[in-house]
Amino acid sequence: MATTFTVSETETYSEADVKAVMKNTYEDIIGFANRKIITYDRAKGWIEDLIFILNRKCLNFFDIKLYDKDNNWIETYRYEVSSGSFVSGSASGGINYFKYPEGTKAGLYADLNFSHENGSEVNRILREERGWGTGSASEGTAQKERSYVSGNLAMNRSLIK
Repeated sequence: MATTFTVSETETYSEADVKAVMKNTYEDIIGFANRKIITYDRAKGWIEDLIFILNRKCLNFFDIKLYDKDNNWIETYRYEVSSGSFVSGSASGGINYFKYPEGTKAGLYADLNFSHENGSEVNRILREERGWGTGSASEGTAQKERSYVSGNLAMNRSLIK
């Protein structure tokens, strides 16, 4: 599916943009809970944390990493943040949750922008108040799938294998 959008440089997006873009992202994440890859409580926590980070404008991207029952990495969905002025985006969906075998697990990794004034404080809150640990980004070949867009914010979803 080809998606086209236009961008002009700006670094501002609103909380309304975050809410709109996260609606599509929420639908992707809740699909993993529907398939019992994560719990609904975990899905809710991920969504709250991602909204928190986005509203402070220090998220570069986040990965939803999928592992089989033996903790072998299967693949990753990466959601990369872009800011600017966007014209159009994609609808949510397109993930085949049933391709994953029973016992599949998922983890969340967020790559923070520490050059942003909020980066260090957001990292501290995630670790000390929200129970986050450390991790690393997935590596591999990324295939762009969707772009969730609202105003000056785009969340570009790719599949990494």
